[in-house]
Amino acid sequence: FTFCCSEAENFAKTFDVNEMNCMEYRYTIDTPVSCRITDKAVMQTIFDALCEVKIGERTDMRATDSEQSLTFVKTDGTTCVIRFEQRNLLYEEDAYQLENDAALWKALREAKYAWAGQLRAEGRSAEAVKLYKELAKEVRTKEGSEAAYYVIESTFESGDMDKTEAAVFAFSEREPQAYWLARAFILLGDVYVRKG
Repeated sequence: FTFCCSEAENFAKTFDVNEMNCMEYRYTIDTPVSCRITDKAVMQTIFDALCEVKIGERTDMRATDSEQSLTFVKTDGTTCVIRFEQRNLLYEEDAYQLENDAALWKALREAKYAWAGQLRAEGRSAEAVKLYKELAKEVRTKEGSEAAYYVIESTFESGDMDKTEAAVFAFSEREPQAYWLARAFILLGDVYVRKG
């Protein structure tokens, strides 16, 4: 945040999650989409991860089709926007390499995870599964394991028992977290019941 000067630096110094109205996360899957996150614990986690981001040198390497942004909105209406594309922070018209992009991916993973959970809670499972598929690429994290489970569950709900069975076994070989692996094996029991 100090890198972004004045507004963002002041925002970071005075950040209080209790003064946040929401956070908007925008990114592109096939088309630009956005989500409004209101969970204060999630906003704090994302903010904390962003504070770990270290900025490197200016770069001309750009990926114009992958811009993402996090907009924090305070209850008084003031905002702070942080824009990224792949491994770069965007500030004004320039791009700067990230020296520790793991912190950025943690922040964005938390945002996608919260968004997918909101969609799922609203009964918009198909939209949630798109996000869960992205998160499921890394099942060693809590978010990735849960996401992979929900992808498997959606396959089960579609009625494809053979594909569900194969997905459970493939999931088990990727060393997911124990809780979600146990849930997947319980679901596998339901697959065998349906298969007879």
